[in-house]
Amino acid sequence: LLDLETQLSSISIVNERKRTGIKQFERQLKCVEDKVMKWETNPSSNESCEYLKVVGEIQTLIQSLENFSVNEKGKPKELLRRANEILQVAMPSLEKELVHILVQHKQYFEPEYMSFHSNRMDIVYDESFRLVEEEQINEASRSSSGASRQSEASTIDLVNPTVLQHLKSIASFMFGSKYHQEFCQVFVTSRRDALAEYLVILEMEKLRIEDVIKLEWHCLNNEIKKWIRAMKIIVRVYLVSEKRLCEQILGDFGSFYQCCFSEISQSF
Repeated sequence: LLDLETQLSSISIVNERKRTGIKQFERQLKCVEDKVMKWETNPSSNESCEYLKVVGEIQTLIQSLENFSVNEKGKPKELLRRANEILQVAMPSLEKELVHILVQHKQYFEPEYMSFHSNRMDIVYDESFRLVEEEQINEASRSSSGASRQSEASTIDLVNPTVLQHLKSIASFMFGSKYHQEFCQVFVTSRRDALAEYLVILEMEKLRIEDVIKLEWHCLNNEIKKWIRAMKIIVRVYLVSEKRLCEQILGDFGSFYQCCFSEISQSF
């Protein structure tokens, strides 16, 4: 009888601990749910760091509930389901925050050689022009980047360096929540748009073959010069910098940064 009483007492203590644990999970879940709903109603860029902390709390809570509910049914399973639903609500907001940062903090550089004979229509492209232009590009690339040369290629900051850590945090939370495909899709789309805008800045107009055939020689000659100049900038500076940006943000997640860079550059 004493052994039976001891066993019953132990069972009672375990059950009480479970009830206490469930109540604690319920309180934590209600707290993060309120924070997520508040953000959904009134998002603020000033509170985005706090929102990342909330997402981290949800991830921790889900992990704890998964461990707690391995052999449990009923309430723990229900709390786990609710926690995953809250996470699904939070992820689109992180995607919007990702787009906002990438758009608002993107950077371009204005090379000194952008106006190099750009308005003169009477210069015929020849080898001497190529050599002079190439030298201009090399010098301007070095002065514009203000960074160290690596494999004879200059790099620039395509996104304001002050937000890189924030972008890495968003990547970490989305990858940790198995939303890596959504992150990559948003990231690639935003960077493709940035590349398209930069091509416009470089006066690199996309022409169909029909349009090219119709151009008179002096007009075509001018377009060829602009294409060559823009291509050198894109290949030697922009794409090198884009690859570095992908590695800075996604370098901790294996080959994802290479895949994203490949998709971005393919749009060009």
